[in-house]
Amino acid sequence: MIPYGLIVDRTESIANQIFSDFKHQSLVLLCVIKGGYRFFSSLIEKLQSKNRNSDRVSLPLKINFVCLKKDANLADNIELMDRHDLGFIKGKNVLLIENLVDTGETLSKIKSFICDLEPMSVKTCCLIIKRDENRAKEYPDYVGFEIPNRYVVGYALGLNEHFRDLNHVCLIKQSSLDKYKRN
Repeated sequence: MIPYGLIVDRTESIANQIFSDFKHQSLVLLCVIKGGYRFFSSLIEKLQSKNRNSDRVSLPLKINFVCLKKDANLADNIELMDRHDLGFIKGKNVLLIENLVDTGETLSKIKSFICDLEPMSVKTCCLIIKRDENRAKEYPDYVGFEIPNRYVVGYALGLNEHFRDLNHVCLIKQSSLDKYKRN
């Protein structure tokens, strides 16, 4: 669905926009793991390249990770683990980075947790957002691709820990979806 080269190009475009929006400021990058790590690392690489190649402007970066704990029985019950470790973001510009946004509910909840820590600003970024008529009000500030509401894997998106190693994003057939959900 989305080849690696296109992902690289779009990530660079997003990095250029972020660099332009936050130049002469510092930025805390928070990666939502597991799925976000690949996009996150690519985005950091592009931002660091902008820093190296710009003689007048720089964007100091701080890097950290957030992990979610979801209750399997209650879809709405999401916790941000190790919140106490994020106290350093008070008064800082924060960019929350996720790989995939379905309805936007999870991103909205994470942003709310982060806002409780009193940062100067919070922006959101995702590589992929799915078209969904039931989308929460939260729409990411930076988006790589908008795709149909179908199950995708690859580029760190997995299905029961399978397919995270693919360099591209692809659709998965219903028969494969059923097979890997069982395993």
